[in-house]
Amino acid sequence: MKVIKQKRWLVTGAFIAGLAVLLFYPFEITVVPAWTLRVVDQTHQPLRGSRVRQSWCHYTLETRSHEEELLSDGDGYVQFPRRAIGTNLITWAAKFLARVVNVHSSFGPSASVYYLGDYPLVSDEPWYQPGRPLATEIVVRRP
Repeated sequence: MKVIKQKRWLVTGAFIAGLAVLLFYPFEITVVPAWTLRVVDQTHQPLRGSRVRQSWCHYTLETRSHEEELLSDGDGYVQFPRRAIGTNLITWAAKFLARVVNVHSSFGPSASVYYLGDYPLVSDEPWYQPGRPLATEIVVRRP
């Protein structure tokens, strides 16, 4: 009888330890994948040195957004790195439940890219949500 009790305690302890590891183990969530865009005019000629800003936030896990501005290279390309956030299941669940209480809250990851140059846009400002393909161009109208 004593051996069975010890095994039961051992199994229960192992289960609790495994559950704790699972709940508190840190993992990384991608907010937005690496994103390469090209800034071009209406004739598809590249615009070098154009200021482009990326703004991103994981609305379930964060309370403020982040931003980075880059300049397009000689071929009009801008490359933003992958954006990620670290969390664990306990933190994720607590923040998710806190957002559920507020009916005006947003959920999940989102990102946008803004052209900050002198020319008016021909294309829409690119934005990202999971499941939506990343835009590859920002088209502007030169006078």
